[in-house]
Amino acid sequence: MSNTREHAEREKDWRPGPRRAALVGVGGYGGNHLALIRELEAQGLVRLVAVADPFEERMADVSAELRQSGVVWYREHAAMLKAENALDLVVVATPIPLHEQMTLDVLQGSAARVLLEKPAVPTLRQLDRLLAADVDSRVRVGFQNLHLPQVQRLREWIQDGELGHVSEVTLVAGWPRNDDYFTRSPWAGRMSLDGVMVYDGPATNALSHLLNNVCYLLGGGSDRPFGRVDEVNGWLARARDMESYDTFHSECLISGVRVRALLSHAVAAHVPYAVKVSGDVATAVLSEEEPFLRRSDRCSGESFLEKGQPSMEMYSGLLGSEDDFAVLPGRLEDVRGYTEWTEAVRLAGPIRDFSAAQCWKTGAGVVAVRGMEQALGSFLEGGLPPDPG
Repeated sequence: MSNTREHAEREKDWRPGPRRAALVGVGGYGGNHLALIRELEAQGLVRLVAVADPFEERMADVSAELRQSGVVWYREHAAMLKAENALDLVVVATPIPLHEQMTLDVLQGSAARVLLEKPAVPTLRQLDRLLAADVDSRVRVGFQNLHLPQVQRLREWIQDGELGHVSEVTLVAGWPRNDDYFTRSPWAGRMSLDGVMVYDGPATNALSHLLNNVCYLLGGGSDRPFGRVDEVNGWLARARDMESYDTFHSECLISGVRVRALLSHAVAAHVPYAVKVSGDVATAVLSEEEPFLRRSDRCSGESFLEKGQPSMEMYSGLLGSEDDFAVLPGRLEDVRGYTEWTEAVRLAGPIRDFSAAQCWKTGAGVVAVRGMEQALGSFLEGGLPPDPG
């Protein structure tokens, strides 16, 4: 029986009860998914039956706990897929350069739904290959911050016209990253590894949620839930001696709205993310800090409980009925706008280097650009980005 047909027949019998799940990639961010799955398991919603990770000896305590609870540990995901033929959900939480091939393997070797950790893949060509394989739309990309209540509320304000005509969106963030971050794995800070595109950096890893959220905020409703990107300009720059970039600047159009972005890891101090949506009736700001959402025409902001909720909302859809899963955002086609955006900036020109005079290293091991924190604040208010020289 083909995977597509098998999946369709199993969907008819998708009844309430624990789903059989497997996790590919236990270390790194995979540990977050493991914790979420175990929490859902305690609620009787899912049962973790298998994991796949070649580095079991590095996680002896985790391995012992999992094996004691009946979870089978495989060193190779292919062996897991061959042995576990009745899975409902497979979570792929592996390094970026492994995403494409592993997801193709899951789609071809299982009838399960698939959660692929963000970002899906670095290039449009890779995304198109995954789309061609995902004929029944079983993949969802792990951009869980789409499910934050403040993001949902802001999208409602935009689509309902409460802000008036939206002419501009500006997003900024500065998240410091030190030496340990860039040496944590062979692919960290790399543009490619062993001939496979990585494109590691703030807009394509840690802060990718912001760009994807903007595509979602400027989407056109149920027919096109995520906005598409046009007229992209921008540059990548780096303060650190590395192959990839640590600062991202872009200006583009999304659904006809001018969007400006400045994201950086080259900051000495944390600059909370902010997404400013400017309308002719009111301006709204989505923030990392409380109040998480505020409007210029209201006296007080709206605070939401952020911790833990978006991931649970995402997993609820992944484990829910066929109807629940069908409307769950994050399909491969949904991330096309985000992928177009980041790829266009990568192809706009070579990575620029901040001059030695612009850079300094903190005691915590962060290579920072002097004044980057102030530049981010100024950019949010309409100013120019810093000049890498």
